[in-house]
Order: sequence, then structure tokens, then C-alpha cells
Amino acid sequence: MEIVQYRRKESFRFTFQPPEKATLFIRQEEESGTVSYEVELVDISGHGARIFSPIRMDHLMSHSEVTLSVKLHAKELVLKGEVAWKKPSRDGTLIGAEFQVDQKAEADIMQELKLRRHKELQEEYRKQGKRLY
Repeated sequence: MEIVQYRRKESFRFTFQPPEKATLFIRQEEESGTVSYEVELVDISGHGARIFSPIRMDHLMSHSEVTLSVKLHAKELVLKGEVAWKKPSRDGTLIGAEFQVDQKAEADIMQELKLRRHKELQEEYRKQGKRLY
């Protein structure tokens, strides 16, 4: 069995506090169907994400085809990719997904994150009785 060392080479990752709800679709190799799971998106970048599932996914293999569906701000993003790594935890499974995205899809992810963060800042300032601009 080959152990693969996975290292993030990206300079930008957006961490959600609290984790964002999402749906993870996993293509089953034995069967021709797809199974969906409600998951939590821990962090995301233009090329990948760290996902937490409350279900132990011992059956999930590296390089399994996955699709992540998430609404970061206004637009529903559907990102296709594969499992880069998985790590069982006491409460479920932590999954690293690597997306197969083009420049437009990566730009869509970044734009949605910018809009989301802007909205979060506006809300924080509003609670303090201040204006962002």
C-alpha cells in the first residue's frame, strides 16, 4: 500500500466559522449510482476543500470521484473533483477534495467568497452600530 503525502500548495484558503452546510455526491464504483451526503465545508480554496462528514466513510477511497454542491453567497456552485485524502475522526470523517476546475470556475469561487466576506463584514459592523463605508 502506497502512502501519499498531500501538501497544500495554495496561498489562499477561506475557513468557515461555523462550517458551511453542503452536499457531497460520491460516485460508487461497484454500482453505477451516486450517493449523496449532507456534509460541512470546513475550508475552501480555488482548487480544493476540506470537508467534514458526521458519517464514518471507511469505504471511501482516494481518487474517488466526488461532486460538491454548496451555496457560498448567492450562486449555487457545483464543483467536480476527487478525494485527495481522508482521515477518520471520533465524530466522523475529514475529507480533502481536489477540484478539477478551469479559470472561470476558480474565478466564480473567489467572487462568491469575496461577496460572502463583504456581507459578513457589513453584518459585523451593523451589530456594532457602525457603517462599513
